Amino acid sequence: MPLDWHVERKNAQNNFWRDEERDSSAPYLSYKGVELTEDSSNEIDVDVIVEKEFHLSLNGVPLASFFATPQEFEELAVGFLICEGFIDHAIDIISVEVKDDLLICEADICPDRIGKTKRNIDPDSRFDFCSCAIGSRPCKKKVGNASDIRFDRKVLFNAVEHLKTDAKTWRRTGGTHSVIITDSNRNILAFCEDVSRASAVDKAVGKAALEGVDMSKCAIVATGRLSVTMVSKAVNAGVSVLASKAGPINEGIDLARAVGLTLVGFVRPPHLYVYNGIERII
Repeated sequence: MPLDWHVERKNAQNNFWRDEERDSSAPYLSYKGVELTEDSSNEIDVDVIVEKEFHLSLNGVPLASFFATPQEFEELAVGFLICEGFIDHAIDIISVEVKDDLLICEADICPDRIGKTKRNIDPDSRFDFCSCAIGSRPCKKKVGNASDIRFDRKVLFNAVEHLKTDAKTWRRTGGTHSVIITDSNRNILAFCEDVSRASAVDKAVGKAALEGVDMSKCAIVATGRLSVTMVSKAVNAGVSVLASKAGPINEGIDLARAVGLTLVGFVRPPHLYVYNGIERII
């Protein structure tokens, strides 16, 4: 079996996952399997990522059920509420309580906001409301002007390198997505892994928000596809740039163009593709 069974690595890289100490507190379990090669079969032990279904409520109102890696619960809840448009800032949160599979959130918001944030359809515009898992705030909310902040492409390349080096759970399991919040000075302000690419974004945004990061000066850099859900989460999080190692989906591009978000795919040094908002990339 290759040292890295879920990914081909460059010859120059020799820090393989088997050389790293196994973290007994990490969210993965050991399973036995059988490796089949051209001329043999061998019993092997592999680490497998854990996922769990969670049910989130806000001020007593059930909002969503989703699967996520069972860790960083406060970050997950706060980030979800921000990225889905139910709150604007972490300071809006009064409490987050975890009871088994329940994420019970209380926030200081207008009682009408929960209902207004639910998905609506405006017949005059495809993108009047985001197409998230449960629906986000209106996408008539625009991203800041392109002149507000600019990112050197090397900042995005640096973030992608951190996605590789910091993703210890991915290296052991091959089963997680990773997300980084970075500023234009290459500072890595938050990093999270999760079995779900959407929950990875929620956790990273929640972690940054809880630490008081000004998201308007940041970019989100991820490993997952740039879907309409990812774009709408980035808009609600307040960033001006969303980038990924992976490619975009057409609805994601269309929404990014409708709201003025800079969208960058296939960030793989020394190249990247800019699908919207090239004015912010230098």
